[in-house]
Amino acid sequence: MAEKINVRSPFYTFAEFNNQLTQAELNLYVYSGTKNTDKGSVKYKLTKSTTTQYYLGGTPVKGIDFEISELVRDYLDVVFDGTYRDDSSNNFYTNYNKWVTVEQLFFDNYTDTGNVTSTGTNQLIDSGASFSPALLNRYARNEVTKNVSKITNVTSTVLTLEDNIFTTTGQAYTVGIKYKTDDYIAYDGYGYFEDGRNPQLDQAYLQSNNIIYRLDDHNVRVPISTDKAVSAVFRLNGETIKSQTFTPSDESDEQVVYFNVGFNDADTFEQRVKLDGGEIETTPCLEDYFGSENVGEVDEIWVSDGDKTDILKIITEPCSKYEPYKIVFVNKFGVLQDLFFSAKSTQSINVTGETYKANTFNNNIIATDLTTGRGHKYYTNKHQYTQYNKLGKESITLNTGFLSEEYNEVIKQLMLSEQVWMMSTKDEQVYPVVPKTQSLIYKNRVNDKLVQYVIEFDMAFDKINNIR
Repeated sequence: MAEKINVRSPFYTFAEFNNQLTQAELNLYVYSGTKNTDKGSVKYKLTKSTTTQYYLGGTPVKGIDFEISELVRDYLDVVFDGTYRDDSSNNFYTNYNKWVTVEQLFFDNYTDTGNVTSTGTNQLIDSGASFSPALLNRYARNEVTKNVSKITNVTSTVLTLEDNIFTTTGQAYTVGIKYKTDDYIAYDGYGYFEDGRNPQLDQAYLQSNNIIYRLDDHNVRVPISTDKAVSAVFRLNGETIKSQTFTPSDESDEQVVYFNVGFNDADTFEQRVKLDGGEIETTPCLEDYFGSENVGEVDEIWVSDGDKTDILKIITEPCSKYEPYKIVFVNKFGVLQDLFFSAKSTQSINVTGETYKANTFNNNIIATDLTTGRGHKYYTNKHQYTQYNKLGKESITLNTGFLSEEYNEVIKQLMLSEQVWMMSTKDEQVYPVVPKTQSLIYKNRVNDKLVQYVIEFDMAFDKINNIR
């Protein structure tokens, strides 16, 4: 089970505390694909010299660690086009998690340098050295290739290594290194202040709410950690509707499964017909049918990690006279989460631009103007105040239905999200949006009777196409 890096919060690597510590180096790999197999070349090399003094049990020691989350986040590209599964043929992955390998080397007063005088398989030989027995189980590094290997046996002039990293006479070496390598999986998530150092958010289903609201004839989708969960089951009235088992994977794009009750990730009956190769006739009777047929109805999801089972309640919202919208956002856990706004919505546009005062005189005077004495004509149908650089940005205000109080946390995570998209439930068009609402008062049933939220969003693009 790989430790998580939630890259929107600081993440500190393993710290070495040693009164003799002088320096530490870090090699950082960030990559997609198979763990370790596809790690490729080093993305960052960091070096620190220690000056910070710590106290362990009253004893002064020096310590070094590295904070790496901002470096890792440079390689996480969060995208969403309406698809929740990976499509490698188009180089598109909804699961944008990355493997992270951290190699740390710690140098102290026991480290030594030199040059090999002769070669031997899995050996470091220096006839002029006097190696200390304290080097046992520490590491040697080839300073030409930078390869590192553990020391398994020590004599005064020969070190036996796990790997054959010295093959040429005269190669420089460093011995006595403390070496540590760790593998992590990176998510675009974050922890709260109260979650402490290196928050893990380690659970089988990757969301905070145990109640989920769905629309009539609409899909239910829950992000599941395949590294933590062993099974998930959709149920209706105590009967199993759909089940799935999960196993840990070494593939970066298989760390999260969006377990859903739909067919091929389709959200509505109409979409399921199209994905199955059918065609839709837009008659009033069929449109009424699409809104009334409750395909995929479920009332519970059971998610098990092998030790315990969490039960998520699903509440189906009744049909509304308003057009519902689905907001998809990256939540605290660093995965996509759906949130429906099923009540009233209003749209608006804000336009900006500049003007200048133009001269509308007609300088082309003809002969009849001269003879009649009517020179210096101007056009009454031309703009004296002329506009330019006009741009428009649309906004939409959405209202939720009546929610459980635990949706305070969901709304908070939506407002804190840096990646948000909007979809109309009538089509499959995805629009990037930015929450414009910057302040919100949490609601509860004691104070407010009913919990409902109004959120305003700006479209994350100009209305006029000006992409160049």
